[in-house]
Amino acid sequence: MSYGIFKSKVLDFVLQRRDRLTPRDIQKGLSDFIGRREVNTALKELIAEERLSYTYEFGHTFVEPALNTSIQLTDRIVLIPPGRSFEPGSDKVFITLRPGISFGNGQHPTSVLVLQGMERVFSGKMTDFIPEDILDIGTGSGILALASIKLGGKMAFGIDNDPNAVFEANENVALNSLENQVRISKTSLESVQGKFELILANLRAPTLKDISWGLTKYSRDRSVFIMSGFYPEETQGLLERYKKTGWSCHYRARQGNWEMVILLSMSNKQV
Repeated sequence: MSYGIFKSKVLDFVLQRRDRLTPRDIQKGLSDFIGRREVNTALKELIAEERLSYTYEFGHTFVEPALNTSIQLTDRIVLIPPGRSFEPGSDKVFITLRPGISFGNGQHPTSVLVLQGMERVFSGKMTDFIPEDILDIGTGSGILALASIKLGGKMAFGIDNDPNAVFEANENVALNSLENQVRISKTSLESVQGKFELILANLRAPTLKDISWGLTKYSRDRSVFIMSGFYPEETQGLLERYKKTGWSCHYRARQGNWEMVILLSMSNKQV
């Protein structure tokens, strides 16, 4: 097996995981396929290429996707680190993120899937309207809320129960100069006021099940719900749960071991 394949396996392993990984975690996770020496060599090269980076916290070393270079996440959305410029006038959507500890740096397959779903919705392929008001449940770094405005939304509200996530998301809102259009708050879903035309949730399946019964409280007669963060074998159970609460599935996609679905409220008129 060549070192190119070793590097691909290490990179895919890091990108597919939602938790933070130490080098030892990677060695253990890939022990059936790659030896410790090969993992260390692959990590060294991936970090030199600025595709992965080391972060240090509480005496531990973590390996995370690097945010030192521009990364095209979808057909239109490009992630850029702070201080990097971009060419105006392009049809690309540029989002600036500062590396942090919160989930949602944009490179995880579930984030990419939701961003691809958002592109589909804002292109007009799903409905006869473009969403203006967006709710992002479990906003993390805030990337989905930011993207919703960059793609054409007017106001976005991101909520998270993690104070670190709220702090970092607000920093990213400021980096993108969207303070007048994106609001981030440490607010529970039950405390949210208002109704939204687009609801986003990149969460694990148990949490998605928990919020299913009350989600219609925040939807309008015509609303779109994009959710990801679950495995293919969990999809059918989620769709059955949401069908009982007034949502129908109109699109689904898969990347690696993760799935994304786009649901429309039952009264929504599809084009």
